[in-house]
Parts: sequence; structure tokens; C-alpha cells
Amino acid sequence: MEKINTMAWGLNDGTFADGGFNIYATAIPDKSLYAGKYLPGYKPVTARRICAEALGACIQAIDLAGALAARDFYKTDLHWSQPSIFGVADALGETMGFDALASKKIGDSIGTAGTFKGVYAGQLALPAAPDALQYVSNPYIDSASVSYLDPKTGAMAP
Repeated sequence: MEKINTMAWGLNDGTFADGGFNIYATAIPDKSLYAGKYLPGYKPVTARRICAEALGACIQAIDLAGALAARDFYKTDLHWSQPSIFGVADALGETMGFDALASKKIGDSIGTAGTFKGVYAGQLALPAAPDALQYVSNPYIDSASVSYLDPKTGAMAP
């Protein structure tokens, strides 16, 4: 956390850039939070307090616990499905000051890319039906491209 805070202060006070950056941090809540079965010794309120204290004054923490629910997660896996991004976008927008309603345009359509059995499927005592792997799409996402920068040279890799 010390390195993160040093970088954040440097961005904020102009040491590394022009300064005046708004810096945010968040943690994706674990699925167990919504199932009511926390990991041994895990207390969400305590975890949020510790993170807030560790981050430093120039980093604003965003709590996403209320942005998700148990239904947003795959039944056989610990990850949440992509269409659940809208509640998260709303929560981020409220704190960061962008129009959360505009975030609804993120997913003009919701598609399915087949099925899968997540990490929990093998741990269940009963056979588990596979989850549908869902994704959101829109014209911006469909026309996006990805570039890879070589970590040693910084040049665009072929």
C-alpha cells in the first residue's frame, strides 16, 4: 500500500504529472458476501475500514457491496456475469461524477458465448448444471481493437 499511496500523492500533487487527479480504488466483493457465508474471520465492515485507512487521504474508496447481489454471480463460479456491470457502473458513476444512466448504453445487447462449469461445480456433492457465459456488446465494443506493447521496449508488438 505504501507504493500505491506514494504514486497517488505524486499524481495528486504534481510530482509525477500536472496534478489534480481524482484517484479512486475499489475491491470487487467476494461472492461469499452475498451468500452470508464469509470466509473464517472475514468481516466486511472491518475489511472496508482497514482498506480505507491503508489507502490514504488522496485516494477515495468506492464501496461496491450494494451494487451486486447473489443473483449477479454465476452459480458454479466465483465471478459475476458481465450483464451485472450496470449496477457497478451506477455505483462508480455516483462517486466519480459521471452520468450513471448513460452507462446503460454500455450493453446495447446481451449475448451468450456457450456454457461452462465454474470452479465450484467440482466441489458440489450433486451434479451441477452449467452456467451460460454472458457478455454485453454494443457498436463501440464490437469495433474496438487491442494493442500489445512490448514490456521491454514499449513498442507495439506484432
